[in-house]
Amino acid sequence: MTRPVTGGRAAIRRGADQSAQPNASQRLSVIPQREDAASPPPMPRKDTAMAMGARHFFRGCRVLFYLVMPLTLFAAIAIGVMYVRLRHGPIAFDFVVAPIEQGINAELVTSSLKIDGAELRLGPSGELEFRLRDVSVLEKGGDVVLSSPLAAVNISMAALMRGRIVPARIELIDPIIALAYSEQSGFVFERAIPKPMPLHPGTDDGVRPPAGDVSASVSGTTIVPLSGAKGTKVNLAKMLTESSRRARQRLDATSYLTEFGISNATVVVDYEGQRSSWRIDEASVDFDHAARRSVISGRATIASARGPWSLSFLTDESEQMGRLEVKATVRGLVPSTLAAAAPPLALLGNFEFPVSGDATVDLATAGNIEGADLSVEVGKGRARLPYMVQPMDVTAGIFKLAYDGNAKRWDLKPSPVKWADGTIMFTGSMSNVAQGSDPPAWRFNLDGKNGVFEAPEFNVPPVTIDKWTATGTIVPRRGYVDLSEFRLAGGGGEATVKAKVQAGPQGQSMSAEFHVSPMPLNTLKALWPRAVATGPRAWVGANVKSVDFKGGTLKISNG
Repeated sequence: MTRPVTGGRAAIRRGADQSAQPNASQRLSVIPQREDAASPPPMPRKDTAMAMGARHFFRGCRVLFYLVMPLTLFAAIAIGVMYVRLRHGPIAFDFVVAPIEQGINAELVTSSLKIDGAELRLGPSGELEFRLRDVSVLEKGGDVVLSSPLAAVNISMAALMRGRIVPARIELIDPIIALAYSEQSGFVFERAIPKPMPLHPGTDDGVRPPAGDVSASVSGTTIVPLSGAKGTKVNLAKMLTESSRRARQRLDATSYLTEFGISNATVVVDYEGQRSSWRIDEASVDFDHAARRSVISGRATIASARGPWSLSFLTDESEQMGRLEVKATVRGLVPSTLAAAAPPLALLGNFEFPVSGDATVDLATAGNIEGADLSVEVGKGRARLPYMVQPMDVTAGIFKLAYDGNAKRWDLKPSPVKWADGTIMFTGSMSNVAQGSDPPAWRFNLDGKNGVFEAPEFNVPPVTIDKWTATGTIVPRRGYVDLSEFRLAGGGGEATVKAKVQAGPQGQSMSAEFHVSPMPLNTLKALWPRAVATGPRAWVGANVKSVDFKGGTLKISNG
């Protein structure tokens, strides 16, 4: 039998080789595994990191959407419901009245604030407005010196961060301010009892009294005399200085106030029994307080029978100067509109021309005027002389004055004036000559230079003025003017006038004496004022060609 050939020992070698192969493969596989364990981990791919970030972002947006969207819808529905509710009337917010009122009254020194309510309403253009109702300012005795049916406020964020609720801006709407004047006390605040503001607007007729109305009740507000009480004396300089000092030191609620305004305000003035009412269309005051300096600026528009006129001012007060500097401007004021305010202003009723002025006034902290510079520009208009039928036509004029508070003296710098029949340059001075407790009495001296009088309608040559002087006394508080001497000379002739005028509630009384020297006819025609005896002047100028004028005297007395 033949045995298969197996290779003997060769078979064993094949088994050994086969067993060695896996061992070798194991050794080979171990080596790279050790190398992999020692090497750093591979970096992730850039696009993979961006994709993961995008997924996180969109996941966050999805969560935010599901959280915010319901709140947004809820807020939109709430706003819609509130708007519909506001269309039917304001919403009361009386719960904020106490914090606002307490935040102000806790720090005020000489007065207190009383607020009856608060409300949220729709404005004229559909915007939301937050308003306080029936705001009153009371003095220590409890008298209401200022009342307003409505007030708009903005809360100060700086005060809110300190845990206080005080306004940064206040606007009083339709306020009532009552003032009374007496010779003993000067101007004082008068008591005013305000008319309550209805919760639903539109129930008031809204009728406003015109400027100069002498009614004692304005828009339902009753003005009650103080019955002999002294009241609170008005000293604007002292009030501004004290409030600025406290504001710089953050001592009261007004230290956070940056703007104060009024609109459609009514000011009632009682001047020794004569009452008048004035309307301020709008006014605002801005406050800028630093550590050692305060700047207060403001502007106002006042209604009048001859149209509105404007007033603006800027005050600068510092501790180093120890005084208050006020710069003021007036535009479009017609003096005759102030005549009804008080008897001393009755003489202003004769001046019917627009006036614009700029003034710089230095005030002591006690309220006394230390000095002033004033520039007044007069526009085209008319000046009515007492008992003269024809007014004097004024073309233009500029008056520049300086005041010395220590000497109580006004100085008139060279000031040109032009009217229909001539031009002249005025200079002069005015001093207070009152004695003791007497009211101020101003003694004036005026001098005219470079004057020319003419009457072109009569075809006569102009007359150069050789002398123009006027001296007299004015007592403004009593409305009294004493023209002790007026002298006009030129062209070979001379005219003098002496007159006294007393203004009062019943009108003006006047006594005057005119004296004219002999003069040539052409000089008489040129010097004859257009406002004096208008008819005879026109007849003489047109018909008399030659005459030997001997002069004459004329006396007038009324009252």
